[in-house]
Amino acid sequence: MESPTLVRLLDQLCKAGIVCRSEDPNDRRAKALSLTDKGRTLAGSIELELTRLRADVLKGLAPADLEATLRVFQAFAEAAHTESGGTA
Repeated sequence: MESPTLVRLLDQLCKAGIVCRSEDPNDRRAKALSLTDKGRTLAGSIELELTRLRADVLKGLAPADLEATLRVFQAFAEAAHTESGGTA
């Protein structure tokens, strides 16, 4: 994501009261971001919905099939990590 795009997104999130910016006490050039109470509530709601969706999508899979799929994804992740020199 380009820096100007990120700044606009953060401006919108701040204006909506979801995150707040504060000065980084160790680096005046940097800003620290944190969720507001509204942001934490929203994040909790999103997590609940994702949990419901995940359960709905995966309900037809046998546990053994799900475990096999997760092993394949883990192998992909490890291969990508190795290919990138350990920076993925």
